[in-house]
Amino acid sequence: MEVFFDIDEISNIKCEVGATIGTFDGLHIGHEKVIKSMVDKCKKDGIKSVVFTFSNIPREVIRNQEVKNIISLDEKVRLINQMDVDYLILIEFNKQHMNISAEEFIENVLLSHLDVKHLVIGYDFRFGKNAKGNIDLLARMQNEYNYTLDIIDPIVVDDMRVSSTLIRKLLSEGNINEANKFLGRRHYYRSIVMPGKQIGAKLGFPTANLKIDKSMHTLKSGVYATQVLTKNKRYDSITNVGFNPTFNQNKLNFETYIFDFSGDLYNKEIIVEFIQRLRDEIKFNSKEELSEQIKHDIKKANNIFNSLREWIIMLEWIVKYLILSFSILQRFTGNSV
Repeated sequence: MEVFFDIDEISNIKCEVGATIGTFDGLHIGHEKVIKSMVDKCKKDGIKSVVFTFSNIPREVIRNQEVKNIISLDEKVRLINQMDVDYLILIEFNKQHMNISAEEFIENVLLSHLDVKHLVIGYDFRFGKNAKGNIDLLARMQNEYNYTLDIIDPIVVDDMRVSSTLIRKLLSEGNINEANKFLGRRHYYRSIVMPGKQIGAKLGFPTANLKIDKSMHTLKSGVYATQVLTKNKRYDSITNVGFNPTFNQNKLNFETYIFDFSGDLYNKEIIVEFIQRLRDEIKFNSKEELSEQIKHDIKKANNIFNSLREWIIMLEWIVKYLILSFSILQRFTGNSV
């Protein structure tokens, strides 16, 4: 995937393309559906695929309000690349863009730089000054500019429309199970391990202290069952998100105790995936009480991990059974697999 950071650079794309436009700030299952629909259409038509998005969140500029990121910019690029996109246009949204009319955006920003033959848009996509551009305008302009248009309907799960706003709310509530369902993956942080105050080590549970960027949307304080990816291996773990009230700290910390791990992770990058919330943060009367609670948290987390592994084994068995059944059916019908 080739990435462009400036509008003027994209004139180097000298071929017919299909495109989608959006903020894609969470890359949840709704965003994934839009992008994959565009990529599939492009492959079918034999043209290149383009994702046009922003390195920041336009709402921060338009409404002058801070919006925390569900994923970092690097992860946004990484995840889009995994969807087999050919070109990513990643520009910073600014006040100049905010004042471009919807018609100007289509004519002068998108179509003058790209030979768009197909456009795939989410049902609620709005653009241009005062958000006057919408799917109706794109539909009216398609005959004039000779592109086809697909509108992707919202994804509804458990009677809730999937959105980045909903996912932020769920993360703030600590409802990681629901958030993961709408993300289509486990919510995770990729971080550098920093030296801490060695509190966990003194209790017999040494932790990896994560450096979390202030721009990232954080979880509700508490203890979570997590898994850590490091050195090409996956480890079970628990992670405390919070302020360590037992030790009267006032700075938000992410501290991960990795099961059955030995080694030095300082200044190394790890990924921490959040699976299930175990409990609220508690202020204990003594280090001994805290130590006993950590043992209980580990036991509870291990029950969750064992249950997950049982499900994985069951799914693997079902897949093998289906493959075998299909193979036997092919033999009886005289066809090759």
